Amino acid sequence: MEQKIFCVKTYYETKSFQIVQARFRRKFSFNIFPNRSQIFKLVKKFETHGTCGDRRVTGSSPSAPPITIRTPDNVTRVQESVGRSPSKSQNGGHLEHVL
Repeated sequence: MEQKIFCVKTYYETKSFQIVQARFRRKFSFNIFPNRSQIFKLVKKFETHGTCGDRRVTGSSPSAPPITIRTPDNVTRVQESVGRSPSKSQNGGHLEHVL
């Protein structure tokens, strides 16, 4: 996250993708650094969503996956499901809840 924030701040300060890359290499001592497209996407994401973070919150966008929450009701449902079909794989068992 620190590197993403650094890229956005440096871009706003300099308005130059090349300077962002040079300063990134100097500050973080990485051989791999963000390309122009990656920096552009970070800046657009910050402008659009106000964050550089990757975590999506339910309802933040139509394509955002829901965040699972461990509630007592959900725990009970899963325990009951496993009790009914203990030999079923977890991946196959989760489909029962979806369908």
